[in-house]
Amino acid sequence: MNIQKIIKEEIDRYINESFFDEDKKKNVSSKYIRQQEKAEKRDGNNVSAGDEKELRHDINRDDLLNIAALARKVYPDHTPEGAQSQLRKKLKGLKNDNGSQYHIKQREASAIRRELKNI
Repeated sequence: MNIQKIIKEEIDRYINESFFDEDKKKNVSSKYIRQQEKAEKRDGNNVSAGDEKELRHDINRDDLLNIAALARKVYPDHTPEGAQSQLRKKLKGLKNDNGSQYHIKQREASAIRRELKNI
């Protein structure tokens, strides 16, 4: 191969990666944003700190509640293990990989309250 052909191929590759891959990245990020907005619309906002503290206290005060069963009611679309893990993280107020705390959303709070009333 001659040097001019190599240079031309490198320039073409750079242009394709720089300009056309950027559009793909925008599509991926806009898809992520749409998913986040859909989840926020479905689940609502975080409940207030007082309500969250009260829910955590009501559930954690006794060992009478089966957290796994409650989690399956709150997250019916999750696997049993996934539902229990997610609810446990939110009830304990653990932090995710980014360092922000897991919070209980309005939909989750209403499902928890509904189940607590049935007891």
